Amino acid sequence: MSQPHVESQPLRRVVIDHAESELGRRLVATLADDPGAEVVAADRVIEEYASGPDPSTGAIDVILLAPGHGPEIDGSTLGGVDVASVRLLVRRLEAVGARANSVVVVSSAMVYGAEPDNPLPLTEDAPRRPAPDSPFAAAKAALENEAVRSGQVLGGAPVAVLRPCLVVAPTQAAVNWLSRSLWHGPTARLGSVDPPRQYLHIDDLVRAIDHARRHRLDGAFNVAPSDWISSSRQLELAGRPAAVRVPDPVAHRVAEIGWRFLVTSTPPDIVAYAMRAWVVSSDRLRATGWEPRFESAEVFVIGHHESWWSKLSARRRQDLSLVGLAVLAAAASGGAGSVVRHAVRGRQVGAPGR
Repeated sequence: MSQPHVESQPLRRVVIDHAESELGRRLVATLADDPGAEVVAADRVIEEYASGPDPSTGAIDVILLAPGHGPEIDGSTLGGVDVASVRLLVRRLEAVGARANSVVVVSSAMVYGAEPDNPLPLTEDAPRRPAPDSPFAAAKAALENEAVRSGQVLGGAPVAVLRPCLVVAPTQAAVNWLSRSLWHGPTARLGSVDPPRQYLHIDDLVRAIDHARRHRLDGAFNVAPSDWISSSRQLELAGRPAAVRVPDPVAHRVAEIGWRFLVTSTPPDIVAYAMRAWVVSSDRLRATGWEPRFESAEVFVIGHHESWWSKLSARRRQDLSLVGLAVLAAAASGGAGSVVRHAVRGRQVGAPGR
């Protein structure tokens, strides 16, 4: 008996800006396993459209990662935010009459800001209030605006704005980044409040991007585990005692010094986000069929680096924490030299075996 004729479906062609990034490479690998998707270079698509009307060219899916060359802040290993490159790409596609099936942009939950009155958790209905001192968060908000415009000019395509929480990748570089970041300071806790935190596995973010693309989602969607962990639980998972607390008035100055001397891996721009809660609910995205495979505690453990610090005795860690805090605080007030000399003298006359 002859088999019924089944007409093959055309491939959905996907354009990813900066596919060579860590997040981009993982996304390309995921799409390679999808027989209905084909990753194509933006230049190729632009050339095909520019050569004249061709029904075979078809509409494209556009994924905007917008990595910049600045320091990494949110753990996505993308660095800063390059809104200008996204604007240029969209204008080039618009100029040749390209049409999109869908647009997906990777923003950040940091666009909600780090205000004391943030609800726990934040939903997509919360206003965008990027911290004034955070160019990264402001740039992510601008990126969202540019993505919405791209959907309008590329045939009125739906635009999915994804807002992930802190992202962790199981790579050595990412582990080193997290262990030295202000999200997980080895010796100090910033401010008078211990905010809860969320950690998202990079593979869950990749799945969210592909899910939004395939289902042509429209609107803003938080991307996060369904849970979050307290500061005390994070220290427990890291095997560390309660760290020394840095008072609110000098927290930003201490973070500046840590960044300047390469003690921390995150710039002082995000101090407000390290001192206040900005955890989010991913219920809206989960309602569309996406589910995270990892919980916050699991992801934090994956991203936690067992450094020389964790191998010291609790007493020795406490001593070094106090000295480190004293040095940073003194440096903030201009008296680092005398404090260092005092700490050295104390070490010379101190009892051995600590």
